Amino acid sequence: METVLKQRLLGAAVLVALAVTFLPMLVTDPAPVSGASDVPLKMPRAPEGAMETRELALVEPPAGAGPALASPPAPPEAD
Repeated sequence: METVLKQRLLGAAVLVALAVTFLPMLVTDPAPVSGASDVPLKMPRAPEGAMETRELALVEPPAGAGPALASPPAPPEAD
């Protein structure tokens, strides 16, 4: 094949590839509004008065058992 014909075919292929890539972006409608900006951001007020913290055991210890750990475990020694 002649060099000029090869260049023309290559140029045509590049133009077709660009058209296939970018024309759908220009033709399609814009994305619909999601409504995310319409979400109210009001938080309830903090409760008045003293706060109380309670600890609830997830598993009840067997009868007669003492505390699971009398003291926290020792941290690992650094090398």
